Amino acid sequence: MLKDCKKSHNKPLLIWKGFDMNTMVNVSKKEFQCETHGGYFKFESELNKNCPYCEQQEAKKTIENQVKKLDFGFIDLVEVPISCLKHGDQIVKVPEVISKHVQCPECRTEEMAEQLKTKMDERIKQECKKAELPVNSFGTFKQLAKTVKSEKQTRIYDRFKQYVLSMFESKTTEGHQNIYLTGDMGTGKTVMASILMQNIVLRSVKCDSLDPNDITFNATYKCLFITEAKLNAEIYATWRKDSESTYKALMAKLIKVPFLCIDDIGSVSQSEHLFEAYMMIIDERYKRRLPTIITSNVPFDQLQEIIGARAKDRFAEKNRIIVVNCDWEGYRTAQANEIEFF
Repeated sequence: MLKDCKKSHNKPLLIWKGFDMNTMVNVSKKEFQCETHGGYFKFESELNKNCPYCEQQEAKKTIENQVKKLDFGFIDLVEVPISCLKHGDQIVKVPEVISKHVQCPECRTEEMAEQLKTKMDERIKQECKKAELPVNSFGTFKQLAKTVKSEKQTRIYDRFKQYVLSMFESKTTEGHQNIYLTGDMGTGKTVMASILMQNIVLRSVKCDSLDPNDITFNATYKCLFITEAKLNAEIYATWRKDSESTYKALMAKLIKVPFLCIDDIGSVSQSEHLFEAYMMIIDERYKRRLPTIITSNVPFDQLQEIIGARAKDRFAEKNRIIVVNCDWEGYRTAQANEIEFF
């Protein structure tokens, strides 16, 4: 059966008047609307007003089904005994033409699953690279938990796991809390932010089959990581005559990305253009209800000196922020026996 598109059509939007050279009479073409394919034209004299694109799709499906029947419907299946050291003896039904080249189905499934895992890992790394996440902080919450130095850190990691889960349960990043990570150098602020974002990317890569071609990335959770130093450099770069980007495009990228991390705020000598950029980014993301992570050595009660009072007020809106004070000993502080001296 061909799909009936009449229910999808509105009233004719446009009439074309013409002259049929065969019948030597006036003819008219009307434009109709299909909910799936949009506008199309039909002659008034045509009895069939259905969408031609829908008809083409239905015809293609019919042909494909017929081919499937030809390929499999009339081929005799034979029972083939298989002996597998791992999965034991089995009997499987296969077309006779391939009966001499049958592999243990469970082994084949495991092999395909392993190949899929490799491709999934590659895709996750690609998406992490696109998000510009620092390579030296790749890991998971489980790996992060092994570095715990206090009960407080355990509570923080558990909260971050809950944060990511709730984001995927709600099917959007919108409305989720901002996060401010503050503390001395080497306390793991950047690593925590990066691993949180990696877990978002990891959950965004999916595959509904064992075919690597079916791997998809859910851009609803797209992330972007940028340091203050890089942001400053990119702003300066837009001023060059040979720049491939513009200030407007740079701001749009940072404003619209579903999940943003600005790392190490306050590490660069403050300037008017950097101050204005923070005000614009935070204000516009506030309006869009998009979450932002900021890491900094600057205490939370002094953040307004870096981004401005208005931007801080919006970033730290009531019930929409998590402040993490990393007050433990730094990880990068090496002991004497961990340094190579000459």
